[in-house]
Amino acid sequence: MLKEFDLRGKVAIVTGAGRGIGQGIALVLAEAGVDIIVAEFNKDGMEDTVRKVRDLGRKSLGVLGDVTDEQDVENMAKMAVSQFGKIDILVNNAGTALIKPLVPLPGVKTSFSKVVPGFDDPSLVKDIRFTLDTNLLSTILCCRAVGPQMMKQKSGRVINISSVWGAQANAYYSVYSAAKAGVSTLSKCLAKEWGRYNITVNAIMPGYFSTPLTSFFYEDEKVKESMLRQIPLGRFGDAKRDIGLVIAFLASDAASYVTGQSIAVDGGIVC
Repeated sequence: MLKEFDLRGKVAIVTGAGRGIGQGIALVLAEAGVDIIVAEFNKDGMEDTVRKVRDLGRKSLGVLGDVTDEQDVENMAKMAVSQFGKIDILVNNAGTALIKPLVPLPGVKTSFSKVVPGFDDPSLVKDIRFTLDTNLLSTILCCRAVGPQMMKQKSGRVINISSVWGAQANAYYSVYSAAKAGVSTLSKCLAKEWGRYNITVNAIMPGYFSTPLTSFFYEDEKVKESMLRQIPLGRFGDAKRDIGLVIAFLASDAASYVTGQSIAVDGGIVC
């Protein structure tokens, strides 16, 4: 192994790590030698990931809480420092999707109507706020909570999970896309603010990945075929490995001169 890729002894917080892409990220980092703080709102998911990290021979701490709640996030950062003495890596993965028109579209029929619950209903303000808060506010709060510790250390790696739909327009993703575009822009802004402290801040933009959150998409053959046609590599992403491996690179010294970037891991959708 090239020494710049060595992550042994590092400490990472991964939010939303109880399932899907978040769990995949946590386990890839653990495999690379990283101790993991699993930040999760679901107790069963949190405990499952903690157990799997420990099975890989790494230390793990589960923190149950809501990443849109200021006090829960501050508690997460304090517990991480108390338990491990430092925070080398922050992965802001927690998120949710709102896939529907902002307002109903008269006369428009799509295959999404069959597979997305409530697709043809008006968007509710509570759902809009939940989408914005879970994707964008949570990322802001976690960066704000962890940033001072990384500045004190004069080192850190922040990787925020955005989306390819934050980089290009896609019908029916308006609120979700706005939130994820905010995540990508936040990453660029913090890269400029925090670079002087040897902290890099980057974003990952996943494409189509089958996860517990999006599994309903992949159960309809017409929707599945339509999605595959958009991917030059002709396959969906592997939630267990594809994102985690890129994050392992960004978290390592091999990426010490990479900051403020939004990297698509999408099979070529946004070529």
